[in-house]
Amino acid sequence: MIKQGHGGKLIAAASISAHKPFMHGSMYATSKWAVRGMTQAAALELAKHKITVNCYCPGIIQTDMYYDGTQAVAAQTGVKLDDLQHRLVHQTAAMGRLGQPDDVAQCISFLASQNSNFVTGQSLIIDGGIHYT
Repeated sequence: MIKQGHGGKLIAAASISAHKPFMHGSMYATSKWAVRGMTQAAALELAKHKITVNCYCPGIIQTDMYYDGTQAVAAQTGVKLDDLQHRLVHQTAAMGRLGQPDDVAQCISFLASQNSNFVTGQSLIIDGGIHYT
């Protein structure tokens, strides 16, 4: 928890799957929807203590998890790895690129800063335009 003044901030990690599940990911999506629900409930419960509670929901971020996941999906579906990766970059994200770890870090920095003192119970989607709310 990040302490600020008389309150604090709780920031949880979820995923875009907390808003938009994907094929072959039902168990993963279930766990991320739980994080989103916990975030909203905790925001209600902790507001009286001046604690904000939010979560961040990254989409397709270029990390080891991305490479491991695309290899697994390609193997399960029979789609060529290059074709799958091309589709993910060019057909799902409005920004036309994969997210980078710094894209996520900057949003977390916002949630941890005093600039977000009036933001609570929210799930911040960081996905380059895959899902709109």
